[in-house]
Amino acid sequence: LYFVAVYALFADVLRGQHRLVAAVKALAIATTVAVFMALWQYLTLDDPMQVRGTFGNRNVYGAFLVMVLPLLYGIAIWTQDTLHRAWFLLITALGALTMLAGVQLWCLALVLLVLLVRPNGIFSSKPVERV
Repeated sequence: LYFVAVYALFADVLRGQHRLVAAVKALAIATTVAVFMALWQYLTLDDPMQVRGTFGNRNVYGAFLVMVLPLLYGIAIWTQDTLHRAWFLLITALGALTMLAGVQLWCLALVLLVLLVRPNGIFSSKPVERV
């Protein structure tokens, strides 16, 4: 029931490209903060297995990244804006670097690999069609 209510709320609120872009940027900013905090923890903590970003533990941090990073990577493939593409690819790379939860890292690697080699991916010879 919760998921239905959240879907209905977002489907109603995110009508129009302006609101959708604002929601994606808000998610990207929140992810950027979490990833940079995790990177700081990774570089300064004695035990790198304690890297958790802004979350309670590394498993929750990893679960968040497994859901968000493929979305940011997909938008980076799709967008024509070079600055946003660089930002989203940087966050994807740094997020993958700081994710230390094993199974979640493998899931992320598999999803990013599928997105990488699919038609219209970053290394595809066929250009992405925009509507």
